[in-house]
Amino acid sequence: MPRDKERPGYVLMVATLVCVACALLVSGAVVLLRPVQDRNALLQRQQNILQIRIHHNLLQPFCFRLRQFWDLHIHKKLYWRHLIGSRKSPPIPT
Repeated sequence: MPRDKERPGYVLMVATLVCVACALLVSGAVVLLRPVQDRNALLQRQQNILQIRIHHNLLQPFCFRLRQFWDLHIHKKLYWRHLIGSRKSPPIPT
């Protein structure tokens, strides 16, 4: 005769109780940690916005100087090479 703990009904009951206990723990953690998760998501968004602003402010003078260099040196050379090399197509506007 099988012992009481080896019966299929007992095994099924223990497995069900373990599943219910784990489900309660996980759902409780989700409910308790939701405000923390929302706050962290908001902080992450704010940090990303600040990083973009910082990078934009740091790169803005560099981009301005690069545009000046392009306008003063490279664009003129390309324009003159175009005029000397081919007369068929219209020149590059300045």
